[in-house]
Amino acid sequence: MRGFAPLLVLLLACAGLAHASGSTDYHASQRDNYSSHSAAWQYHDRMSRSLVDSGFYSAGPIDVSGEWQIEKLARFIGGAYASFKDARNQKRDAALMAQISTMLVADDATWQKYKARADKEAVWLGQAIVDAGGALAIARKSAPALGDEAYERAFNRAIGEGVDLAALEYALWLQGKGPEGTTKAIEVLTPWCSPTVGDHPNLCTELGLAYYAGVGTRVDLVAARAAAQRAWDSDVKSFYRTDEWMSRYHMLQGIRNAMNGKDIESVRESVAHFRTCYETYHNPQCVVPMIRMLDRADMVIENFKAAEAEAAFTNDFERYTYAAALIEHGGEPFYTRGKQVLEQLAAKGDLAALTLQNNVAYWELPKERRCERLPQFEALAKQGSPPAMRDLAMMLDNGTCVPKDQSAATKLLEEAAPLDAMAKRVLALRYWDANGVERDRDRTVELLTEAAEAGEPDSLYLLGYMYWIGNYVGKDKEEARYYLERAAALGHEEAAAVLARAPSSP
Repeated sequence: MRGFAPLLVLLLACAGLAHASGSTDYHASQRDNYSSHSAAWQYHDRMSRSLVDSGFYSAGPIDVSGEWQIEKLARFIGGAYASFKDARNQKRDAALMAQISTMLVADDATWQKYKARADKEAVWLGQAIVDAGGALAIARKSAPALGDEAYERAFNRAIGEGVDLAALEYALWLQGKGPEGTTKAIEVLTPWCSPTVGDHPNLCTELGLAYYAGVGTRVDLVAARAAAQRAWDSDVKSFYRTDEWMSRYHMLQGIRNAMNGKDIESVRESVAHFRTCYETYHNPQCVVPMIRMLDRADMVIENFKAAEAEAAFTNDFERYTYAAALIEHGGEPFYTRGKQVLEQLAAKGDLAALTLQNNVAYWELPKERRCERLPQFEALAKQGSPPAMRDLAMMLDNGTCVPKDQSAATKLLEEAAPLDAMAKRVLALRYWDANGVERDRDRTVELLTEAAEAGEPDSLYLLGYMYWIGNYVGKDKEEARYYLERAAALGHEEAAAVLARAPSSP
């Protein structure tokens, strides 16, 4: 221990000398001499030329001169080094976060002063913003007391400094601000998924999903496919690899491959992406699309782990949609598992589950016994189940199990249509054919458009074909493609056949 004491005195003396000198040149020389083993100086460099230490922000300097000597000493003390470094880094992070937060929401004149100083000292503020914890955390810390205006100001300034995370988080924030916000989100995302700025995988993914779902824009499958391809081709090193982001990326790539129809390789790729999305990254939204892709190609997964998939669901609506997809697929073990999940939901009194359960029971009965289920259809319709109203209306229209009554059928369809896209389509065709109602083809187009925008495949096809041949509506190949491509992407074979016969351009 006697040999250690002089060393301690010497190192502390050196630290005091460095502190007294305050020389920038001295700091630079020590950084160069010890950069190979000094985490403190490497951390300084990562913090954009010691912005905090130099007093770049308004809070004043934080004196860390001579830390390389203290750190070197700490290495000899073993575990003390880790706690020392953590405490120092936390101090720097907290100071930098607070100062950048204040800067990002400052008035324009103050912001320009910071910008001018940064330019003069060749400092990239964007790196400081990233190092401080990301634009989202900064904006949340700074803006709540100031309102949305300050929140937007913080994001826009961070985006102006080239911080891609700011653009991503700002777009997601805007999507929660109603129609105007979702439209603006598209504007924020677009430059980051283009040859101008470059292709950022997260931002291209969000843009592709927005185009596919029609969030802030009309559904645009061409744009969705292009964004998905850009995300696929982009530099994976720039990807923010959280479970949420990775799941959304695989979701979009599953959608991209699904757009290629029944091509077996595309189906396999699509299923693989959807499976990774929910198995690895626990996103329940990918389970049903995977099952529907398997249904499209008449495929099953023998080692499908139903319990793991179902563990990701957070509510009964997700469970119902999942059960319906399994039953629609029809293959085993999907069909049986779908019925089991449906039974669990029906036991809770879930009206949608009770309705589907009744439908399944109806079709499983021999044809001569199916009318035994009529009381259940009537009871469910009285309880307000739109699908049950629609099914009962079709029975009344065709005289199946009940006397034919087109007037009663129309009344039930009118009641069901506001909440059931398929009922809208059935009602639209009644107005087209004057089936139990006065002919009203304007009403037909109105109802088909509403059902198509809700994503009902047959309505997408019918409306697209009307525009394709100019039946009642004006011939419009561009509008026709919009609907037909959406129908084809959902697996509608007739829509795909029309597009396959058509030239590549309208």
